[in-house]
Amino acid sequence: MLLSMDIGNHTAICVWENNIPIAKPTTISLPKQENSKEQNHKIMLTNVEHFLKTQIDIFKVTKVFIEGVGLWGHSARSQTAAKQGHTFWVAYLVGGYMELFRQLNPAIEIELVNVLHWRGNLPLTVIKNRLKAKYPALTEKMNEHEVCSVGIGHFGISQSHI
Repeated sequence: MLLSMDIGNHTAICVWENNIPIAKPTTISLPKQENSKEQNHKIMLTNVEHFLKTQIDIFKVTKVFIEGVGLWGHSARSQTAAKQGHTFWVAYLVGGYMELFRQLNPAIEIELVNVLHWRGNLPLTVIKNRLKAKYPALTEKMNEHEVCSVGIGHFGISQSHI
C-alpha cells in the first residue's frame, strides 16, 4: 500500500492499493488557534500521528509520496509566499511528516515529488479533469488539497513504475 500527501495547513492524504486510490482522500487541517506556528505544528503532528499510525498498521504502508517544496523565481505567487514565510513553513511541515514516518516505521520509503514535474503550471481545473478521466469515482467533491494528493500519487506511481 502507498500514501500520497499534499502538505500544508490543510494536509490531504490519499491511500493507494494496486495503483488505485481506495477511498476519497482525507484532509487534516491545522486548528484555528492563535498559537505560534511551532505550537500549531506540534498540534497538527499529534493529530496526524494517530491517523497515520492507523493507516500504516491497517494498510501495511510501504511507500509515501510527498510533494516537495520549492521556490520558483518566475512565479510572483511563489515569491510572495516565500517573503511571507509560507515556503519555510511548508518545508518545516514536510520535514516533520518525514520524521514522523521514520519514527512510526523506519522501513517506509519516502519519495519527494517535484511540483513542476507532476503539475507544472497547469491550473487545478485541468488537473482535476484529467484525474476525473482516470479515477471517476474519486474526484467528485474533492477540495484542492485532495485533488493534489491524488495527482501526486498518480505521478509518483507512474514514475516509479510500481
